Amino acid sequence: MGEDTRAQNRFLSYWLPLITWICGIFLVSSLPSNDSSQFKLGEPSLHIHIIAFFVLFLLFYRLFQSNNKKTLLGGIILSSFAFTLIISISKECWQLFIPGRCFSLEDIMVDGGAAFLAMLVVAVADS
Repeated sequence: MGEDTRAQNRFLSYWLPLITWICGIFLVSSLPSNDSSQFKLGEPSLHIHIIAFFVLFLLFYRLFQSNNKKTLLGGIILSSFAFTLIISISKECWQLFIPGRCFSLEDIMVDGGAAFLAMLVVAVADS
């Protein structure tokens, strides 16, 4: 297999799913909102945040793990968590420019909680 084919397969396997997922997060956060920005237990938007950022963490983890086979697991997990939080904060800043949307620290905390949950799952699964 040639170097170009390997690079193309790597992009399709690791980068494209991550980029697509991030674009989906930003697309959904661009839609008009009719909520009061307060999460309630069992509310669909709470579940969407948890699923979106749990999966985002896993996609970052998968990419970083494929790049750094010799890197310590803790470094890969912390990097994945940090990048997931960066996307969450970026999404909230993006929403400042969307009519009917606002910056929400509560959203960042839920997103970070979902990433933390994914971090625990990965740490337990890899130990």
